[in-house]
Amino acid sequence: ADPGNAEMGGRKGGRRPKGGDDGQGGSRRGKKKGGHGGGGKDQGPTLKEAQRLEQKAEKNGSRGKYSEQALAGFRQAIDLYLALYDGGAGPAAEECLVGLAGCYMGSAECKAGYLSTLTHVTQEGPVKAEARFLAQQCSECYRKLLQRTDLEDREEVLVNLGNALSVWAENAETGPEVIELLGKALSAYDESLSIRSDDADTHLNRGDLLQKMAEELADSGDHVQSRRAFAEANSAYEACCSVTDSIKGDDLVGLLESWGANLLGMAQSEGCGPEERRELLGKALGHLTEATAMEVTATRAMNTIGDCHVAMAETVGLGPQQRLGHLEQAVAAGYQRALAVDRSNLDASVGVAEVHAMSGKAFREAGDVAAASTHFAAAAAGYERIFADQELWRDFGGCADRSDFLYNAACACALAGRPSEARQALEMCLSFGLVTQEEIVKEEDLRCCL
Repeated sequence: ADPGNAEMGGRKGGRRPKGGDDGQGGSRRGKKKGGHGGGGKDQGPTLKEAQRLEQKAEKNGSRGKYSEQALAGFRQAIDLYLALYDGGAGPAAEECLVGLAGCYMGSAECKAGYLSTLTHVTQEGPVKAEARFLAQQCSECYRKLLQRTDLEDREEVLVNLGNALSVWAENAETGPEVIELLGKALSAYDESLSIRSDDADTHLNRGDLLQKMAEELADSGDHVQSRRAFAEANSAYEACCSVTDSIKGDDLVGLLESWGANLLGMAQSEGCGPEERRELLGKALGHLTEATAMEVTATRAMNTIGDCHVAMAETVGLGPQQRLGHLEQAVAAGYQRALAVDRSNLDASVGVAEVHAMSGKAFREAGDVAAASTHFAAAAAGYERIFADQELWRDFGGCADRSDFLYNAACACALAGRPSEARQALEMCLSFGLVTQEEIVKEEDLRCCL
């Protein structure tokens, strides 16, 4: 039997949340040094207290997670740093700027984490505006440091400036503004590399930023520039590989994960033909498999392996058994392995549910009603388990991620012959303000709900 074309359907291809350990593009690598370093005889009690508050706030929060306690600590530290700096800190002025930049950066990332708690898309504007302001203030601190002629570790300050501009871009209002800010961040990384060309972390940051830029350009419809950015990111990862030394603590696994994700993005980009697609996905799987061999808990690599097999299954020209084989591999070699490491892994949990939905559609097209029903039921059950798990639900990003998830959950429930549950999911999806009734009416999978 021919299971047909194994396409996901649903909203935006079942996009899963980004960010954290499993996020596309990895995490920014910052630099601890930003001036003459902490400590020393020039520090007075006020500076030491500000630094203590900053360190306490960092412990109370974590990147991308909202914490009111952490925000309050950063505010206290900022007030002390500003009072000392505005009062003419003398030799400690540089340390004040370094501390202010760190606090603004921590506050911006913490504030952005609040997006995961919102219930309607209209609530996102004010939160992003605050995060933008904080990231902008962080950038200004690093620019002031760069104006100093006696600045040590200039290349590290430039990396931190690039990171701040990246956070600013993540919270920008418009696509063109995002791309402009990413371009400025890229310039900061490039200038840093012109001073120290063998810094693996900076090359890795540069590749991750270019990958993000490629995605933004694709979203804007500029597919030519998008493919160029993907290619440039690939070159950045190659440069990173040439200077990476895991013995010195360089993140080789992170490099392989980011590199694999970028090759997957290139394979899925507009204008990529079937042969090039298969070649790119093969290279991606090679890097990702190597990452899992080096680190058995590399869940980001495992999930991206699953994504690569799903992309393989959607490649034009494959026979039915090949397509189903890749879907099975997506679970066995990818998502299920990640769940064996971390049973609360959101990307893997959603990946398994998506593959069941895809398999159900494929078997339905082939006329195998029994197999289709089994997979649709498994997909619906998978989505329901995720929604019922508050820890997983909190791991979603902003309103768009939750809305898309609920839309796809509604489709899965409808396909499983459970219209009542599908309507409940749709009602919650609509509450986020991103999906319209017109879209729902046009969705074939939701006919039983109309």
